[in-house]
Amino acid sequence: MICASVYLLVFIRNLLDHLAEKILLLQPLNFGGITGALWTIFLSCFFTNLVGLIQPWLIAALVIPLVLVTVIDVLLRRKRRRRREPSRRNMRDPKLQLDSVAQVGFVKTQLMNKGENRVFELLERTVARTNFGGRVMAQVCLGEFVAPDPEADAARREEAFVSINSKRVDFLIIDENGEAVLAVEVQGSGHYIGKTAFMRDAVKKEALRRAGIPLVEVVPNMRPEEVEAQVIRYLDTTLQSLEPTSHQNSGRKPAAP
Repeated sequence: MICASVYLLVFIRNLLDHLAEKILLLQPLNFGGITGALWTIFLSCFFTNLVGLIQPWLIAALVIPLVLVTVIDVLLRRKRRRRREPSRRNMRDPKLQLDSVAQVGFVKTQLMNKGENRVFELLERTVARTNFGGRVMAQVCLGEFVAPDPEADAARREEAFVSINSKRVDFLIIDENGEAVLAVEVQGSGHYIGKTAFMRDAVKKEALRRAGIPLVEVVPNMRPEEVEAQVIRYLDTTLQSLEPTSHQNSGRKPAAP
C-alpha cells in the first residue's frame, strides 16, 4: 500500500512535468513559491497519513486543487515569459519592412574605416598600373558574385545560398566584364573578436575556394609593397589565363616572341 502511494505521487509529479514541457512548451517545472509550498503540505499530509493521523479522503481532496494551482502557475509563468521576449514578426513582408523603416530615423555611416580606406586606395592604384582593365569594389555581398552549383540539389542550393548571402568581402576586384577575379579581406587587430568570427570567415573562405576565386588577406603590420605584390601576382595569372581565349575570340594568333 505504501509503495503504491509513493508511485502515485511520483506519477503525478512526472505528469505535471510533461504537461509543462510538452503541452505548454515550457521548461520542466521548478516547484517553488506557492506551488512548492502546496506540494510540501501535500507530501507532509501523505507521510502523516502513513502513521494514521489523517484520513485518506483529506489527502485525496488536496490533489485536485493542487493540480489546478500548479497548472495556473505554469500558465502565469508562460505569460510573464512572453512579455519579456520581444515580439517576432515576419520581416520578409514588404509592408512590415516599410512600417519599420518609417518608424525609425536613419543617419549616414562610413562605408570603410581608415584602415580599409587605405587598402582601397592602394588596390585602386595597383589595378590602374596594370593592363588588367578591372575595377575595385568595396563591401560586396557574396551572394552577388558567387552562386551554388545549379546542378546540385535544390534544397541544398537554397541552404548554401542562405549561408553565404549575408556575408561580405571587404574588397572585390572584377574584370572588364564584371566577373570576380580576386577578393581582398582586411584583418584588423579586432577581427577575430567574438565566438563566431572565425567560423564566419571559414564560410567565406570555403565559398571563395569552391568558386575558384583567390583571396588576399591583409593582416596588421603588412607593408603596402607586400599587398601590391600579391595582387599583381594574381592579376598577372588571370591575364595569362585569358590571353588564349581573347586571341581565339578575335580570330588572331598570338604574336611570335
